[in-house]
Amino acid sequence: MKSGTVFVAFIASALLFSINAQGQAVRIHGKVLDSRTSEPIEKATVSIRDRKFETRTSSSGEFELAEVAPGEIEIYVTTVGYALVRRKIEVLPSIPVELEILLGPDVIRRTDEITVMEKPFVAPEPASVSDYTLTQADMRNLTSVLIDDPLRSVQSLPGVTTGDDFYAQFSARGAGFRSIGYETDGILLFAPMFEVGDTNDGGSLSMLNGDVVESMTLSTGGFSSRYGDRTAGYLRIATREGNRQRFTNTGNASISGFGWTSEGPIGSSRKASWLFSARKSYLDWLIEKLSDDPSSAFIFGYKDFFTKVSYDPSVRHQFRLSANVGTSRIDEHRDTNFGPNSFLFGDSHNGIGTARWFWIVSNRFTLDSAVSYDKAVLKNVNHDQQTLFRSAPKQLAFKQDAAYQPTTSNKIEAGYFARRLSQEFRRGRFDFETRQFVVTDLLSASAWQPGAYVQHTITALNSRLALTYGGRFDRFGETGQDVWMPRASVAFSPLTKTKVTIAFGQYAQFPTFVQLLGEFRNPSLKAERATHYTFQVEQLLNDKTRIRIEAYNREDRNGIYSADTEYRMVNGRPVGPGIQIPYGASHLQNNLRGHARGIEAFLERRSVNRLSGWISYSYGVARYRDAATNLSFDGDFDQRHTFNVYGTYRLNPTLNISTKYRYGSNFPRPGFLQLRSDSVDLSDQRNQSRVRAYSRLDLRANKAFNFDRWKLTLYGEVLNVLGRWNERFEIATDTVNRFVSFDTSTLFPRLPIVGLRVEF
Repeated sequence: MKSGTVFVAFIASALLFSINAQGQAVRIHGKVLDSRTSEPIEKATVSIRDRKFETRTSSSGEFELAEVAPGEIEIYVTTVGYALVRRKIEVLPSIPVELEILLGPDVIRRTDEITVMEKPFVAPEPASVSDYTLTQADMRNLTSVLIDDPLRSVQSLPGVTTGDDFYAQFSARGAGFRSIGYETDGILLFAPMFEVGDTNDGGSLSMLNGDVVESMTLSTGGFSSRYGDRTAGYLRIATREGNRQRFTNTGNASISGFGWTSEGPIGSSRKASWLFSARKSYLDWLIEKLSDDPSSAFIFGYKDFFTKVSYDPSVRHQFRLSANVGTSRIDEHRDTNFGPNSFLFGDSHNGIGTARWFWIVSNRFTLDSAVSYDKAVLKNVNHDQQTLFRSAPKQLAFKQDAAYQPTTSNKIEAGYFARRLSQEFRRGRFDFETRQFVVTDLLSASAWQPGAYVQHTITALNSRLALTYGGRFDRFGETGQDVWMPRASVAFSPLTKTKVTIAFGQYAQFPTFVQLLGEFRNPSLKAERATHYTFQVEQLLNDKTRIRIEAYNREDRNGIYSADTEYRMVNGRPVGPGIQIPYGASHLQNNLRGHARGIEAFLERRSVNRLSGWISYSYGVARYRDAATNLSFDGDFDQRHTFNVYGTYRLNPTLNISTKYRYGSNFPRPGFLQLRSDSVDLSDQRNQSRVRAYSRLDLRANKAFNFDRWKLTLYGEVLNVLGRWNERFEIATDTVNRFVSFDTSTLFPRLPIVGLRVEF
């Protein structure tokens, strides 16, 4: 009887508690916003998994969970393309809960909720022009599943051109990648790529993987005085910090390779964080094991890692240490058609280390200091292990930027950048006449390259007017040349949603050590120069949609070139190094002068809901004249018509689709060439024929699966959906044996690919 009484009392108490708890149940209401723009996110899943509660956000980003019993709960918020956020809260009886939850892209994990707020369209500088910034979601969709390379996402930006699927490099406004600065965390890098040197039938890959990149901004005209030693553009890459809230892991796998990222806080104060990310390709291993086809001669493999430690001892000091190290190899041991001048292995070893200190001296004055060291070794050997090519560039760099803002409408910036550049270089070829190996280039050089800048930005008329003016000074110790470059831009909004920007600037790029001291050496070479004139009109159709039309004119002078370094026809006879022109008589000169002119137009919609993306069209002409021969020709990167489209759409909380399309009328076949129906011959005119127009459509779908403690995302992609036959033209010049070889090869076929991503 006693035990029965206890049991009845227990059941009664449980029922009473249940009734009482239901009476005290609360309503949880909240809003889910994009962490970058604070735009409400529609179709996000909000759940309390251990209690089997789940709902979706409305078009206003709002959600509601009713009848939640008191106690500690953990709310999960996620949708495809965004990182999973977990928040623990204490629910008190009869007290409604209001929440605001910020979601960041799945490649950003600094904290569970990032609190960066900005509008969809924000210029990096008040009076900047020709700036395009990629968000993390865009980078993820634009980067192919085949190769995790964020640099390839830049190839789809308005006005950007590329005609080779195997290379990460790109061109813009008639200028090649050599004329575009590649800056990571404020440092202009000397050798930032995995690539095969001394060949144009290889491939390349940027060292950074997509999981560590926070933002990418490309400037192609009228860029700031802060940036030097490039004449055509600047790409600025910022790497992110580790998660300061909790330990997280992310794994990526596709047909070509595997990547892993781990991160977390350091110490209970969470003033510091760490991040480690690594990639390893296994496509080379798969080809080796699964295929005996000798046509699979081009085998590319790589591995790298990135690590970063961030520490904020106080709100006024920020310290960042990062390192990026990796190797790559192109293996052509399967190639049965090789000679002594064909490479067997093309190796690349790269390393970058950076230390930064950001100091908020006062509410008006900041200092940003950095020191960096980067190096690379590129080496090609033939089947007899003889060195065909070896290049070892190094750079030690110091930088300090100061910003002073006496009032909200005035900002003064100044800084310096000192680089210690070094390079060892060797190139050799087998001479079929003498049956000996001949070294054509052999040099070892180093020099300081300091620079400084100052600029002043004034805003007025309630920020409707912005004026930036300033200048830059650079010096190259190898040649002793000093360069002064004034720059200015003004932006005015005659109407609330209309902005007109005009920019002017002078730019310079010093010659390389190979140009100064290599086979076609000329130690007297001066810096190449360019003057930019840019006019832009931007109209906001609404807060998420804009249209921009931009006209540009870049006047180039002192271009480094000599027709004597190329094989060509003169008066019906072949001329070139060793043919009519003796060895040692071919010297590079500052003979090239010309222009790149055109117009760019694009329509863009940026939104975290429904459709986001852009449509762009560019028309440009790059034309040059050689003062020594008086020959006029199209530039090597002249592309008249460029059409780029990108679109992404989130159908529901777990499914996102995207597409990109690129069309280009393509570049000239560089050199003095005349194409016939069955052959290629030398000509007395340069760049007279063009590679076939490039066209490629890619489709992609991302499908997310959410579990209690982890998230799985499957990626499906089809490259070159239309099966377009794109080609690349390969030309190789052998000055030892005095001949030029030509070849064409096809690029990516229609190629379906799958990959997956795991977060926990």
